[in-house]
Amino acid sequence: MGKPWPYVRRTLGNSGATADPGPRNNPTLEWKHDARARIFGTPIIDEERLYVGTCAQAHWDDIGCVVAVDLSTGERAWMGAEQAMEVRGTPGLANGKLYVGGLDGNGFILDATDGGILTLDENIGASPADGVCPLVQDGTVYTTPYNLEARDAETWSLQWTLGGEESDLFVEEPPAIHNGTVVTACMTNTGQREYVGQSHDCPMYVQVVDPSLKTVDADTGSVRWTRSLPGRARSPAIREGVAYLATWGSQPQGQRFTAVKPCSDEQPVPDEAPTDYHEFGTVHAIDVETGAEYWSHRLEEPVKTMPAVYQDTVCVGTTAGTVAAFDTTTGECRWKTQVNDGERVSSWPTIGADTVYVGSRDECLYALDRRDGSIRWQFDTAAAVDSNPSVVGETVYVGDNAGHVYAITSQ
Repeated sequence: MGKPWPYVRRTLGNSGATADPGPRNNPTLEWKHDARARIFGTPIIDEERLYVGTCAQAHWDDIGCVVAVDLSTGERAWMGAEQAMEVRGTPGLANGKLYVGGLDGNGFILDATDGGILTLDENIGASPADGVCPLVQDGTVYTTPYNLEARDAETWSLQWTLGGEESDLFVEEPPAIHNGTVVTACMTNTGQREYVGQSHDCPMYVQVVDPSLKTVDADTGSVRWTRSLPGRARSPAIREGVAYLATWGSQPQGQRFTAVKPCSDEQPVPDEAPTDYHEFGTVHAIDVETGAEYWSHRLEEPVKTMPAVYQDTVCVGTTAGTVAAFDTTTGECRWKTQVNDGERVSSWPTIGADTVYVGSRDECLYALDRRDGSIRWQFDTAAAVDSNPSVVGETVYVGDNAGHVYAITSQ
């Protein structure tokens, strides 16, 4: 048995990595479990079981949204959190308890032994589209239901929220924690929009936002520093006091939307000429203590995954269907590997020693050599894989979009 995987990216600093190797060669299915509904997040692992959140209530009304599976047999140990609509994020595991946020605003503390509800709060706030991924440290749960919040680990009671309860900030990404500091990617809505052209004879706009990275005192919620970013950032991965993060940038910066005049076949066309809209990605290395940037690397394609960092390598997936690796010291791109025909990589890459594991929408799990990006193997799944792999010992665990959980090891 290797090191447990208790959080979305294993560590409180979101490393997404472990010294455990996983199956380097000759992948073999150890077991496959049907959780009955789509899996977005990361399988959580302790010494005996795997835990995963699902979108059960979006499809069925008689099953729970959290499933526990016996590691040795692949058989279901229990199913719980029936009151949740969907659990798109990843539960956090601490002190024998699972911390779970539902898409509809329910917050659960479950007994990891049997799935029993220890605490239920129906008002922790609706989760973002990708769900919430709680982290637990020193009796406090840190979570992001469109804002960064600290809550009591026994009662879910609110301790503080970033910017206060009335704030124009919004936070959709899991936080990272390092030496009493919470690091979070966030955005500020500027209230402005820009016309960027037509889509199906309807005007298209960008809701302009101001993205940034903030560090916050873990005890008080007070902001230590803020750094502007060139795009919407995924959560940082922290190693040795450096936060590595990737952004999905655009010009103008923001989310596109189509304005439709209801009950009319004639849609108004703005008088102004449309602004040229284009997207790009950037990978950054930023000092957690000071906010100083060590390096940044511009990519032509946006990055919509959290990074994984291990030793001298940081990895991300792009919207062009590639996985890219960078030197943690210089920011040099060491390699870029195509893993599908250009579809977005939604699965967050995971590093197990010298192997990078990543799911793909071509219904495969890939294993890449961390040093040169060569594909060591690919394993066919029953559906697309947007879930994030976790690695424990010589086994990699991942879910697919049809609700299957796989335990894959070497022959």
